Amino acid sequence: MLRSSLSHAVSRSRSTSSLATLLSSAPERQVFEHIAQNATKMLQPPLVEQYLFRLLTQNNLNAATSLVHILYNANAKHYRLSNQFWSLLASSAATQAHHAAASLVFHEIVMPHTAVNEKNGFENPEVPFLLLPTALEQLALVFVHAGNAEAVEGLRHYFRRFYSNLGHRDVYETLNVASVESLAKKGDMEGALEKYVELAFKYRGHSSYKDPKDAIHSLKYASHRNYKQRQENIQKNLRSQKNQKYQDRFLFDPNIVYNKYTIPGGNYWSILDGSLRVADLPYFHALLRSHICKLIQEKHSVVDRLLSFISCHHHSLHRFVVAILCDLDCVEHAWAVMSKTPDLFPKLDAYVVYAGMDDFNYLFRALRQRLEISPSKDALEILASSHALVQQVAGDRPFPYSVRQSYLSALLASSSTGKHDVERTIATWSKDTFPKVLLDDHSYKRLQNLDIEAKNFCVVL
Repeated sequence: MLRSSLSHAVSRSRSTSSLATLLSSAPERQVFEHIAQNATKMLQPPLVEQYLFRLLTQNNLNAATSLVHILYNANAKHYRLSNQFWSLLASSAATQAHHAAASLVFHEIVMPHTAVNEKNGFENPEVPFLLLPTALEQLALVFVHAGNAEAVEGLRHYFRRFYSNLGHRDVYETLNVASVESLAKKGDMEGALEKYVELAFKYRGHSSYKDPKDAIHSLKYASHRNYKQRQENIQKNLRSQKNQKYQDRFLFDPNIVYNKYTIPGGNYWSILDGSLRVADLPYFHALLRSHICKLIQEKHSVVDRLLSFISCHHHSLHRFVVAILCDLDCVEHAWAVMSKTPDLFPKLDAYVVYAGMDDFNYLFRALRQRLEISPSKDALEILASSHALVQQVAGDRPFPYSVRQSYLSALLASSSTGKHDVERTIATWSKDTFPKVLLDDHSYKRLQNLDIEAKNFCVVL
């Protein structure tokens, strides 16, 4: 037994000495092979980590990730790597969008598989150090592009446990967007829609107007009130345990609910400003597009089915539907969905339903392409009706600059548009103060051909 122990010790010493020599002069591949082949001989961790750092500085994440797996399979307790290494690996994985390295960080630091058991569930009891919110945000983007929805959910749980949703709203938003996008990337339509609806309710722009100052105050108050209530209930538990008279009282279960911003009987306050845009969710947009293409191919009550789809989920979905229909040159379907969506949500102001008015931009751009080919009567009627709807929705508010630009470009694209049509449009804008509209060269020349003095309200790109 003693002879065997001495033999192992000598073998470990030789392997470590060889590693020290190799680190100073041998090619990288030879060092890698030596460590991989002798991992079970308990090489000195500082020397091994020195080589791992070298791999990271060379941006060789494939080798670094593979070697860590080999070392941990040999003896994870012996090869305990420093916090500095894990922090650098997380940063490198994010900057290089390296899914394998990001997954290694996730399974060893964020949600270690060794810590998951019946008692703790997914609550990691071992937290060597905290990853910064920005690091979580960057890792989430890596997992999105890989369609790793489970890892994104793990990052959301980690963030919710250690950071404030309200205090880090930008990261909170990114992680929630990533939740939708990762499911969409893997083709899970049902899951992506469920997460989308959850996300949509987090934006103030999707509900009736509430003063942002009131929202922040109410969110902070609810969070503090929940904290105080939990502390009071725990104190009641302690008193009940000491006093025999209260032994039969129902005891409060002090499970922590992180980032709770609602109180019984209180209003729901959204944390995020603004509203969702189509460009925010490219994978979700692509998944929805494939779904809508199938509906169109079936040629059966397309508009009614799309309206039913929107009403069953969230009103903001209509802007995705309209964008996709316009992209597919289904302008008539797009206009039908746009004009009928407010009727599905009678309790919401039309200005809220059309938040940002992106729908009109998509429609006007699609109409411009249609009118450049042929000034069809149907396209011109839709253009006139949609412009009237813009004015109705905006009311006394000036509608967005981008809408003016896209509408004027569409109007000028039609060869049947006359000088009076353009001047009448400009007259409706004259009451508002707005920057000059940027027009492309073709649209600007069209104005000149109509003998319209354009310099007062537009400039050429």
